[in-house]
Amino acid sequence: MFQKLYDWFKNIKTPIWWKDLMADLQVVLISILTQVAKGFIESLQEKIIEISQKPLTNKEKFEEVFKYAKFLLPTLKDSYVNLLIEVLVNRLKTNKTL
Repeated sequence: MFQKLYDWFKNIKTPIWWKDLMADLQVVLISILTQVAKGFIESLQEKIIEISQKPLTNKEKFEEVFKYAKFLLPTLKDSYVNLLIEVLVNRLKTNKTL
């Protein structure tokens, strides 16, 4: 019985127009998500540079940037936000922006 069901699903042919539509949709969604991510990273970098010029402790600076990142993307996991902030700070230090 399960073999017949498996064979039936295996023999289903997806129409070409459906494959083309899904491929085009995938390209559009990836480009949109890439632009959104770039915008998020750029605004987070600007905030890091802005906060770095304030007379705060490093912990307070991190908390300010962290709150800002969570404000922009509240569903992003804290560990990802921490990693992103760390990477951006290191990149800005390497580029001697900070």
